[in-house]
Amino acid sequence: MMMYPNKTVLNIMKLWFRSNPPVG
Repeated sequence: MMMYPNKTVLNIMKLWFRSNPPVG
């Protein structure tokens, strides 16, 4: 994963977790 803060990456992560909620 990319660890450096990037608005684009953060937005992608938001959309990713919104569509794919982390279920342990």
